[in-house]
Amino acid sequence: MGLGIVFTSITASEPRDRLDGEITPVRAEHSGTYQDNEALLAAQYSIDLDWGTRSRRSPDQDGNTWFRMILDKVHCVTEVIWYYCDKNIVQIWTCSNMQCTCNGRGCSDFSLTVSTAGTPLNNLPPVTYCRYGDTVQLEPIDKGGGVLAYICEIAVLGAKDCNNIWEHVTSEPELPVRDGTEVVLSMSCSTRYVMRGASRAICQDGILQAIDGDVPICAESGHIS
Repeated sequence: MGLGIVFTSITASEPRDRLDGEITPVRAEHSGTYQDNEALLAAQYSIDLDWGTRSRRSPDQDGNTWFRMILDKVHCVTEVIWYYCDKNIVQIWTCSNMQCTCNGRGCSDFSLTVSTAGTPLNNLPPVTYCRYGDTVQLEPIDKGGGVLAYICEIAVLGAKDCNNIWEHVTSEPELPVRDGTEVVLSMSCSTRYVMRGASRAICQDGILQAIDGDVPICAESGHIS
């Protein structure tokens, strides 16, 4: 069933706070601007951090409607959040390495893809909890679908790199450690203290996780079994 939203005027400008881990798109595009009204309904208004503006798309010459965000580089996208102008959430898309799935209103009417526009993904670490891409596209499943044609604000969140190494860990790769990257750790411990715990770790969404063991610590040598 089609879902529609009708706005009669733009509300007073009010800034939206950027979310933790939010990626700033380079630009937004859509299939067409409703009634060619770029002054009030341009695609860029959906990413301008302003609750008082919005975009509205219309079909292109082939009858398709879509909304697209171009990112500054390849990111590992974890979530995409679409907002009403009253700050309530329309949809939350959660991404894995395989696909993005929706929770919210009208999910069965839309698809969301994270892809790359000719950017090679060589040498990027394998991950399961996000999807690599520099382009995010939202579109109705039915051709020309006019459902939920307005986008007030939309936010793209990415997996975070690790900017901190555990205390005493030394001679590691330069920070930040990129999300999904595995590192081998060494530790500088005081006299009578030795390293205990894992020597390998992986950066997962901003948190350094130990591999095959506990977080390394400097423990008194007499306490080592």
